Amino acid sequence: MYRVYRVAAEFDLPVLLHSNITSKRERNPLYVSEIKDALTAHQDVNFIWAHAGTSATLHRYQDKLDFLLTELEKLLADHDNLYIDLSWTVLEPYLLDKNQDAAAGWVKLVEQYPTRFMIGSDALGSYDKIAASLDEYTAFLSALNKETAQKLARDNFLSLLPPRPISNKLANADQNKD
Repeated sequence: MYRVYRVAAEFDLPVLLHSNITSKRERNPLYVSEIKDALTAHQDVNFIWAHAGTSATLHRYQDKLDFLLTELEKLLADHDNLYIDLSWTVLEPYLLDKNQDAAAGWVKLVEQYPTRFMIGSDALGSYDKIAASLDEYTAFLSALNKETAQKLARDNFLSLLPPRPISNKLANADQNKD
């Protein structure tokens, strides 16, 4: 993946990592060192960690990962190039409790790092129900201050996009090869 990371750095593109923090059988942050290695070796690349390192498979086997919030706190403190995508798998049991109330620890972490989180849908090519899917974040967004909620819902992702069209960079790269 390091070649992909170098290309991303060259074109100012973020990298979306779909990588679990652990396996379905382990109750510890088994793979966190792999994420740390990538973040450290490629500090010029912005990484978006999909689902905060969780997945439906992990939840099927383990339900809630008690170490997740603590590990994210450490990673965000140590790596300015880490961003967290709060896709559907983190709504419950992490962002929202069984009563659909916002989880205080997550509210605190997002408020502490208001530019480092974003909402994702992970719609996988089926976009007809995306509005309903994104509405599920309303309770969590309402628990944040208004400015942080706007960043989480829209601005943070847009801020990671390249400042100029990639096509210009590709054209310049092709001209430099001659």
